[in-house]
Amino acid sequence: FLAIIGFAPVQAQRPPRIFISVDMEGIGGIGTPAMTSPTGKDYALGRKLMTDEVNAVVGAILQRGPADILVNDSHGDMQNLLNAELDPRVTYIQGAVKPFGMVEGLDSTYAAAIFLGYHSRAGTPNGFIAHTGTGAVKGLWLNDIEVGEGELNAAYAGSIGVPVIMAEGDSAFVQQFTRTV
Repeated sequence: FLAIIGFAPVQAQRPPRIFISVDMEGIGGIGTPAMTSPTGKDYALGRKLMTDEVNAVVGAILQRGPADILVNDSHGDMQNLLNAELDPRVTYIQGAVKPFGMVEGLDSTYAAAIFLGYHSRAGTPNGFIAHTGTGAVKGLWLNDIEVGEGELNAAYAGSIGVPVIMAEGDSAFVQQFTRTV
């Protein structure tokens, strides 16, 4: 006697989706404004440092298991990462035509968001290249709290249910971010 018992196919668990927004001023090793400007003499080194930092974080994520990672270049004209040197397992978006700017591509299907290379908000006395947005913004408030780009982006992520699991940048940014968020 042979019985064939049907089982529903086991659906493979989809890997988590991780969103990474990467700015440049708060990247480790960036020490002068010239390293963040396309016309600066050390811009090539700044791009390399930025790309290496993204790859280090991507590598750490993927050591834990598979993940679907989207990297959004979020500095200046948003074409700074060396895409030929980025980990090939990521999806990379670049270019300044992004309705949501630094959080372009982030939606509620992501398990987490990571902010790399961020800087403190406009007017921060000890902030390295402190500014908000293009630099024209002198102050930005959410619910009567002054915020910078990181807090604004975290508020957006939170509004769609995506936790920010890591935010790194210059020391003034980290201090502001942890006090605000």
